[in-house]
Amino acid sequence: MSEDASEMYVFIPAGYRGAPKDMYVREDYFDGMSDYEFSQIMDELEPYQPMLSARADRKAKKAQRRADRKAKREAKRSTSRAAQRQAAKLERIKARQAGKTERAAMGGGFGGALDKIGGIASNILGGGAGADQGIDAGIDGSIDFSAGDMQAPKKNWIPWAVGGAVVVGGLIFVLTRKK
Repeated sequence: MSEDASEMYVFIPAGYRGAPKDMYVREDYFDGMSDYEFSQIMDELEPYQPMLSARADRKAKKAQRRADRKAKREAKRSTSRAAQRQAAKLERIKARQAGKTERAAMGGGFGGALDKIGGIASNILGGGAGADQGIDAGIDGSIDFSAGDMQAPKKNWIPWAVGGAVVVGGLIFVLTRKK
C-alpha cells in the first residue's frame, strides 16, 4: 500500500484566509469541520491544487476509509455479546415451543399423566363413571385404562403435588416412628 505522500496534502496559497506563505496541509486537518465547510474550502482551493486527479483520488480514498470505519462499527455492534445472547434465547424459546406442541399431541406430557392417574383413582375409589348407579347396575369392577377425555393440564398442579408429597411423607413418618 504505497501511496505518494503528496496525495495526502492540500496546497494552500499565500494570502488565502490569512496564510503567510504557500504551504501544504494534511487533509485530516479539515476533519473537524462540517461537510459543508469542507466542501466550500475545497471548492475555493481547487484551482490552486497541482494535481486535480490526485484530489479526486484523495476524496475517494477518504470516503472509502470512512465507509470502512462505519462498516467495522456496525459489524462490531451486530456481533456483540448481547445480540448473540438474544439470538440464542430466541432459539431456545422456539425449541421449547416446538417441544410443547409435540407433548400436547402425544397426551399432554406429565400433566396428562397426572390426569390419567386421577381418573383411574376416581374409578377405583368410587365417583367415577357409573358411581351413582351402585353395584347392582352391572359394574364388573374392571379398571378402564383408556385415555377418555383429553383435558389440558391444570394450571396450578405444582402446589397440589407438593402438598400431596408432604401429606404422604407425614403419613410414612407417623406410621414408622418408634413409640
